[in-house]
Amino acid sequence: MAALAAGIVLVELVPRVKPPDAPPTGLGAAMMLCVAASALGPVLLRALGGLLGAVAARLDPGPGTLAAFWMVTQPRRAMSAASPVVLTVALSCTFLFAVATSDAVAGVTRTGASAWAAPTLVGSAVIYTVVAVLNATAMSVAERGEEMRTLRTVGAKPRQLVRALSWETLLVTGVGALLGTAIAAASLSALGEALTGEPWFAYSLPQYAGLVAICAASGLAATLGAARRAQRG
Repeated sequence: MAALAAGIVLVELVPRVKPPDAPPTGLGAAMMLCVAASALGPVLLRALGGLLGAVAARLDPGPGTLAAFWMVTQPRRAMSAASPVVLTVALSCTFLFAVATSDAVAGVTRTGASAWAAPTLVGSAVIYTVVAVLNATAMSVAERGEEMRTLRTVGAKPRQLVRALSWETLLVTGVGALLGTAIAAASLSALGEALTGEPWFAYSLPQYAGLVAICAASGLAATLGAARRAQRG
């Protein structure tokens, strides 16, 4: 709760500080809100996971329902894989779009090497996400050997279990992306108000979609790899 309170205070401070100090204050607010999201993640994951899980259950009744059940009953396990997604989407979007917003307000158009400066710096966060999601997802699948064997005993087929695990990964990524997006939007709206007087900010939909796609692809790769190893074992 302390991190959540600190994050809210920083968001409120962004429009009140001097314009040069607004971007770093906004990034600090995003960092504190990420800490709060990690601490409150299991509670938030139950709510958001239930909503997204209902969609998965409708699209793929058996595996989708099982994936939704896993998320709701084991939110801490799911949050271990969702946390890197929250951090990456929140901090990367805040940094990238804060630069874009500041440039738009100043009328600056970046070309050449300067245009790639911000995306290059974000690359290190993306590498962290790939490694963290791969490790967290692989460990989550590996720890459920007994559970998988029990499901096989009651009639679940290997392909159904793999689909359920894949759905769970997509749901976890979706929850992480939603939380990260909400954090970034709060920080960037405050930054826009500081620079323009309105809660507006510049953004790039391809960059945002690329970040989420990388998170989802990393999780699915780890899930499928761990599932194959489990089946061979």
